[in-house]
Amino acid sequence: MRINPEWIEDVKTGVGNYLSDSGGMHFERVLRFNRATQWLVEYLTVKGVAFKVINLGAGVKRITTDTSVCPKCNGTGKC
Repeated sequence: MRINPEWIEDVKTGVGNYLSDSGGMHFERVLRFNRATQWLVEYLTVKGVAFKVINLGAGVKRITTDTSVCPKCNGTGKC
């Protein structure tokens, strides 16, 4: 399977909006497709964006630029 090009453009737009916004906006995606997760991690790394990958279980991951998530539950909301 391949990654949907429309999704890639949507993510690039979202990251661009995050980088151009000086306010408190964060970029976040919840993914279950491993190739898309790998692509997003690589893209954010190349762009120099600080991010955090949170495993939610069952192969689902949340990738967020909010690196100050709860240390107790790692942002899963289960605390």
